[in-house]
Amino acid sequence: MKIAFVNIGGSMFTFHNGIAALSAYIKHHSEHEVALIDMIGHPRPLKFQHQVEIIQPDVIAFTAMTIYWPNVRALATRAKQMSSAKTIVGGYHPTFAPEECISHPAMDVICRGEGEEALLAFLNALERGEDYTRIPNLWVKKDGNLYKNDIRPLIANMDELPFWDRDLFNYGSWYDAMPTSLSDLDRPERTVTLAASRGCYYDCTYCSNEPLKAMYGGKTFVRTRSVDHIIKEMKMLKARYNPDLFEFQEELFVAHLDWLEEFADKYKREIGLPFNISYREELARTKNMELLAKAGCNSIAFGVECGSEEYRKKYLTRRMSNRKIEEAFDRTHELGMKALSFNIIGMPFETYDLIQETIQLNRRLQADYLQWFIYQPYPGTILYNICKENDLLLPGYTSSYISLRPGIKLTHITREEFQQCMEDFMALQREQQGYDWLDIAAQSNETLVNVRYATEEERYDIMDLYNQTFQRDHGINRWEWFRRNPEGAEKTPSPSPTGRTSSEPR
Repeated sequence: MKIAFVNIGGSMFTFHNGIAALSAYIKHHSEHEVALIDMIGHPRPLKFQHQVEIIQPDVIAFTAMTIYWPNVRALATRAKQMSSAKTIVGGYHPTFAPEECISHPAMDVICRGEGEEALLAFLNALERGEDYTRIPNLWVKKDGNLYKNDIRPLIANMDELPFWDRDLFNYGSWYDAMPTSLSDLDRPERTVTLAASRGCYYDCTYCSNEPLKAMYGGKTFVRTRSVDHIIKEMKMLKARYNPDLFEFQEELFVAHLDWLEEFADKYKREIGLPFNISYREELARTKNMELLAKAGCNSIAFGVECGSEEYRKKYLTRRMSNRKIEEAFDRTHELGMKALSFNIIGMPFETYDLIQETIQLNRRLQADYLQWFIYQPYPGTILYNICKENDLLLPGYTSSYISLRPGIKLTHITREEFQQCMEDFMALQREQQGYDWLDIAAQSNETLVNVRYATEEERYDIMDLYNQTFQRDHGINRWEWFRRNPEGAEKTPSPSPTGRTSSEPR
């Protein structure tokens, strides 16, 4: 049985943790063949068709965040027009919008929740000619019937899972050209990503963890790998890829003191490289932070999200005070680690003054890296339901994480005020770190790539801001630059994190 995973995304980052985990599990437990159809950047149908013709898969597997569901639909439709392969989609969107996904005529099966065991059972059943309509986690369309199966228990022992399959992505060949880690955009570093756990203890209303916990019936949701299992993988990664830095990409790095004490000792002694994590301000207690610093932690990413204590508590279920946030950043800096600040604007009922509170809090925090995103409502989350109940949802789906348009109807702030808040946030970024949101977007290429798939109004918004940034960074209007350089876009200077360009026009 041959399965082809389709990697869809809006940026230049090829490696996909979820696909790598699924591929590793299938290879570890079976003889099924696994292939990758890489559609990163933008999903060109002809390229997709060519890859399907070459691979000739029995199953074409998609993974879909909500923002990428329109692209998945289009490619699945193309697959059905040219291939007899079964189509299956897993990930966030089919988990929380299952009816929408399974009702699409080009989709045969959807997978809800964690997919390792369900996908393997599906492939085994297909290969043996057995019934696959009763596999837990799967919704299946067959012979005009729809079979909706319950969710299986979570995999409890993380050490039983094989290491991510990086070979599927030809990790070693593209790795050298991979962009730097988030905390060090101004200097090149070879960064390898991994995860120490799955799940999160908290219930932020904009995040999937709260509905996921509800879907799994309150069972143990946060599961952590043993220190020895992680060290074993990192030794392998260190030998194969010679990284400068490791980055843990789970929502929340492990907080148990016993685990941290063991990790700090063994990591420093056996790995000895800097690493990055994500953490909660409430967990930034002295002992935890000292252990992270002892182990060699390079940077900690904190979700600040909003500068108003009242709004955070009422709408985001984030109950920490601003003082607690400032103490977390201060403690991080005092121990010689970098502190990263991530924020959201354009949330339900947010006003101009509320966003300005967020900007002013970030001014006080003096983060080493500051980023903000425009809120996008995700089905299944509490905040999505609030938007739905108050008629704040917009038709369709945003085409990118990096969007310059509000993700919902803004009822308490004008478009002009919202634009001013974005400009104020970018000004603070330039003031504190020398580059801003659009520089980072240009580096990942996601904003410009998604112009192709944006609405007409989105195109105008994106290109207008891009033109403004080009003028600011290069001291010349973009169209005037093209007039002077008729050879075209291949030599177009790109904004760099430092604000410098090697091909600046004279």
